[in-house]
Amino acid sequence: MCYIACVIGRLRGVIVETPAPDGSCLIEVGGVGYEVHMPVRRGSPFTASSGDVTVFVHTHVREDTLTLFGFESHQDRHAFRQLLTVSGIGPRLAMAVLGGMTGIELAHAVSRTDREKLKGIVGVGAKIIDRILLEMKGKLDHLAMLPAKPMDPSGHGGSAASDSLSQVAAALMQMGYKRAEAAQAVAKVAGGTEDKPVETLLREALLALS
Repeated sequence: MCYIACVIGRLRGVIVETPAPDGSCLIEVGGVGYEVHMPVRRGSPFTASSGDVTVFVHTHVREDTLTLFGFESHQDRHAFRQLLTVSGIGPRLAMAVLGGMTGIELAHAVSRTDREKLKGIVGVGAKIIDRILLEMKGKLDHLAMLPAKPMDPSGHGGSAASDSLSQVAAALMQMGYKRAEAAQAVAKVAGGTEDKPVETLLREALLALS
């Protein structure tokens, strides 16, 4: 039998079942219900009464199993994917980490080698913390440039502005700019980003560097 994996990157629909204690929920999109596993966070906005929601998805394929992991922002999804590259960390443990902090907060913890930030997460011991700090060094630099604001009481950890700024930072480093230069440029264009497309912000950042 041949299995064809359909990679799903984002879903927009309605949560029709209240998320279970393990974070799994059912999102209906165009009449189709997708079971998605979300990080378990206090006050999560993803409930059956949330209305329309947009979820950034990582499609995890293993043998004959296809599992969808969903996140509030693409920064969280990127952090999840980088966590999977750490030896000894699988999807469930990566989700546990992101249940305790946002992707941006994780990036700051890695950048500062902040072991205390990672302590207290179920399943994450001293050895795993050391591996995260060592093996993820440099992999989340563009997220570490963004303000590490804790999740607000509603459970939200990301925003459209943060998404745009992280894309600009990543693009600048791909162009060859050093992290410090990219951070300086992002800081200069950070004001009033809500209504600006990424392309406009990138041009402004390049002008700031010229």
